Amino acid sequence: MKKLLILFVIIPIFGFSQISERKQSEIVHIGKYNKGLTDYVMLERWNDNEIVVRFKNVKYEVITDYESFSFKDVDGAYDYFYKTLAEGTTSLFQSEKTLELPDEIIYINFQGSPLDMNANISVQSRTLNSKIDKLIPLNYNAINSIFGKGVLEKPKFQKETDYTTFNLTTRNSVYSRIIKYDEKLFLHLRFMMFKSLSNIPTTILKGGKTTIILDNGDSIVLLNDRKIESCLGCGSIGLSGSSTYGINTVYELSNDNINKLRNNKIVKYSIETEDGLIENELKPKKQEEFKKNLQTILD
Repeated sequence: MKKLLILFVIIPIFGFSQISERKQSEIVHIGKYNKGLTDYVMLERWNDNEIVVRFKNVKYEVITDYESFSFKDVDGAYDYFYKTLAEGTTSLFQSEKTLELPDEIIYINFQGSPLDMNANISVQSRTLNSKIDKLIPLNYNAINSIFGKGVLEKPKFQKETDYTTFNLTTRNSVYSRIIKYDEKLFLHLRFMMFKSLSNIPTTILKGGKTTIILDNGDSIVLLNDRKIESCLGCGSIGLSGSSTYGINTVYELSNDNINKLRNNKIVKYSIETEDGLIENELKPKKQEEFKKNLQTILD
């Protein structure tokens, strides 16, 4: 009987010892960016060195859906994530990045104007039937707010000219300017295409040519080293066209090309796109305007 009583006493003790209180994770809120009342992206660091990104999924306009993804801050992962976003949003060129996380794949498409890009981020789940969520577009200031950096001054052009309107018709509109950055000169083009009076998105494929014909019969051929896709407002230089699709692309000019443009006038140009060739002649007034703008950079 004594053995039986001892057994009854011991069993409950061991049974309750299997239950213990789990220590609550300490959460540090790093930063947040809000757009409107409901759209946001928020960054947190947990005490197990886990970085958590919470966001409003903007893939669906009528559905309120909040999601998150996370990764461990090992081998400088946190700093690398910030650097990728900060450099992409202040680049001269549009680009795409893919980041591999344990449970998700992050796709980042940088689109916009030189030194003023938006990071368009999509998050694909590895487990939930490849479910894809989208964050609100984030510019350089938004990135710094999310990472708790405050307001940081972004890179600036050393010099930039006014835009010259190469063409403005019911078929297409093309604007051009020269920018100087890091002691190099670049030709910056923005354009939109129209079909049946409707704006259409288009693409410049990798290897696509932009050809400039000069008044001495010489030509300058500029190649795209990456695929350039349309984005909303990218082809406009003001409010007009800011809600329509356009292309925004930049070409580095060699010293030989600069000398050709300095000593001659542009009489014609063509731009290869996936939806056809944009080809126009420049009026004499625009020829002079572009050359004058170039000289302000060279002086």
